[in-house]
Formats: sequence, C-alpha cells, structure tokens
Amino acid sequence: MSPKLSTFLAVGAMSILLAGCSTKEDSLCPGAAALVEASTLTGFVPGATPDPAHTLYRVAVSNVTTDCSIDAGARTADSGVDIHFVATRALTGETVQYRVPYFVAVRQGPNIITKKVFWATFGFAPGEASTNFDQSIDSTVIKIANDKQPYDYQILVGLQLTREQLEYNRKVGHYGP
Repeated sequence: MSPKLSTFLAVGAMSILLAGCSTKEDSLCPGAAALVEASTLTGFVPGATPDPAHTLYRVAVSNVTTDCSIDAGARTADSGVDIHFVATRALTGETVQYRVPYFVAVRQGPNIITKKVFWATFGFAPGEASTNFDQSIDSTVIKIANDKQPYDYQILVGLQLTREQLEYNRKVGHYGP
C-alpha cells in the first residue's frame, strides 16, 4: 500500500462517521465505520467542470454495521460488513443506472492492514429523485497479532475517490450541495 494512501486513511480515520457491530461478541468485535471524507461521491456530466450545476447524482454511505465471529484458537476475527447507501439526483424522467467503487479496509492503529475495492450498481426509476441500496461483504478475516485483541482493529468503509473527487468533497464540505 502506498504511503500516501496509508496517510490518507489514517488521517481520515480520525474523522469517523458511522459505526456499528451487532453480535453477542460486540465488545470484542473489530469496530466498523465510514470515513467522512470518503463517504460521498458526486457524479458529474462527462466532460463538464465539477460544479453543482453539472451533477448527475450523489451517492453517500449512510450506515455501516458488522457482525463477527472470533476464533480464539486461530486468533482470527471474521466480520461480515453491511453497508447502506443513499443516492440522489435531480428529478428527471429517464431510467438510469450508475456504478461506483467503494472500499473495505482494515486498520490497526495508524496502519492499513488490507484494503479491497468493490463495485456497487444502483439505479433510478423514471421520475425518481432518490434511492437506497445495500451492499454486503460476507467475510473480512482479520488475523489477530499475538499482542492484540480483535477490538484493536477497525474496519473502514468509503467510496473509492479520485484525487479530484476528494478535493471536491473537501471544497463543498462533507455533505455537499
């Protein structure tokens, strides 16, 4: 993993947005959260300047929950991750579909242990201005170091942004126009 990405995720992790864990092992599970700066992505008309007037859609991570099972003998935590997204657009009469990348990463302290990129597809029906959709990652296995506990790790979720998209989020604020 590049040092820039590790730094970005470590800094971004300081401004965590949403989190949850939903098993009987709650207090032992790795935490889960969405990074604020990577929690929204605005899609623009191709070739147009990134400006609210040229927005096609906006998608945001609105909730992250996990459940986990811990294997003390193998020193692993296996977490399922459920991500809820909300997408909006201006009212139009057409049916349309979009595809956006998002990531699930595991960090321990300031270090990113692993990161995987996935794709979510969502669409709008004719005249529909908003839609909700979910993505589930069935298994994120974390190998627990001998001097650590499962709760010493954190699962981070965000939309996989380009540098330009990240700068746009920073310019308009976390919740945008």
